[in-house]
Amino acid sequence: MDRVRSSSVQLILSPVDPELKVSCRKVQLSQVIINLICNSVDAVKDLSESWIKINVLPMTEKVQIQVIDSGNGIEPSVLKKLFQPFHTTKEAGKGTGLGLSISKNIVESHQGELRYQLNNGNTSFVMELPLVN
Repeated sequence: MDRVRSSSVQLILSPVDPELKVSCRKVQLSQVIINLICNSVDAVKDLSESWIKINVLPMTEKVQIQVIDSGNGIEPSVLKKLFQPFHTTKEAGKGTGLGLSISKNIVESHQGELRYQLNNGNTSFVMELPLVN
């Protein structure tokens, strides 16, 4: 991914169990993950410690995909509008405010959930999708 490569952001991928399976439209879920990574790059690229971790965790009936970055979280005033269409915290011309809204709709169309979660003081988005047994 060019945006990560051209930045000083370290991308850390956890090992993934190859037996984990979800029923999905791969391109759409890839778009969601890319959007979350791009948002993270924009948020942390100028920090002294800039990293993004992607964890894939099996649960009982779901798989959880976490995109965590070295940012300090999202301000409470922004959280209320986080997934609303056309809401952006980026400067003019840098974002449309549609990425998270579209991502949430894509994940929900897969009977999943996309949410923000403060993780040990860092910014984290969690996607949960039903496992295929």
